[in-house]
Amino acid sequence: MEMNISSIRKEYKLHSLNEKDVNLNPITQLKLWLDEAVKSELTEPTAMALATSTPTGRPSIRIVLLKEIEDKGLVFFTNYGSYKARQIESNPFAAVVFFWPELERQVRIEGYVEKVSEEISDKYFEERPEGSKIGAWASEQSKVIDSRIQLEIKTAEYYSNLSSI
Repeated sequence: MEMNISSIRKEYKLHSLNEKDVNLNPITQLKLWLDEAVKSELTEPTAMALATSTPTGRPSIRIVLLKEIEDKGLVFFTNYGSYKARQIESNPFAAVVFFWPELERQVRIEGYVEKVSEEISDKYFEERPEGSKIGAWASEQSKVIDSRIQLEIKTAEYYSNLSSI
């Protein structure tokens, strides 16, 4: 039986968007809406779809987590060897979309992407939960893992290196 998805549609009535109701500074407005999303206890209020592309324009999109909002822009982290990092290095323009369906709201942002300092990257990595750090170390992001055993061996190596320090 084939499903008819063309008729699936929600009528959005929760908010209206009026220019007089939003802050003229888009960063300030994003902070207000993100704060509302966090207070609403949404599952992943900082999740954003990040779109990058190759120099020839081939797009790629994935979900990343926003880690900070600065006056200059948004901060997220990725492994410097990942596919998205390589795309950003070769074409430093990207777009993100936050989608908060429970709030009937989305935000789209486009702009230039640049690396944060090595100190900021290192500080973020050190603050990550231990399991997250091990996962990042044991598996190279965007690379195929040959087997679960290979991942377990690399994880054991990580613990072994810790105990020898």
